[in-house]
Amino acid sequence: DGPMWDRLNAMKAGSTRWIQDGLSSLKVHEASEAVEAPACPTRACTAPEDPTKRPRLFAEQWIRVSKAPVGALDRFQVRLWVRGGGPCDGLAAPLARVPRGLEHFRASLRDVFTSRDCALEEAWVAKAGLVLFDATLGQALLVGAD
Repeated sequence: DGPMWDRLNAMKAGSTRWIQDGLSSLKVHEASEAVEAPACPTRACTAPEDPTKRPRLFAEQWIRVSKAPVGALDRFQVRLWVRGGGPCDGLAAPLARVPRGLEHFRASLRDVFTSRDCALEEAWVAKAGLVLFDATLGQALLVGAD
């Protein structure tokens, strides 16, 4: 804690170190749209990434950022695997934009695949889980599975 207090006391004394130190020189690039949820301390409400109704004592804002500009998304593919097969099984499409979160990703599935002779049912989309593969590291992560 000592170095932090030294910096704070120096700023109080008129130091200009803060001009090049910390958040003032931070540069980030937005990777996706912000997710915002208002506070609702006196009643239960939902949030974009939490559909469970509950009182929320504070507003939330989530923004995905990157140190470098976000490149083209055409290298990211979404592939559908539908239990029992059907017209949607095996279809693939590139991501149109970086999802703000799991709920936003699920909602975008209908936009991506409906125009491809594939009618995704709303109930299926609401429960869709996904597997994230990192081919570089050889790792996978299961997200949103019931």
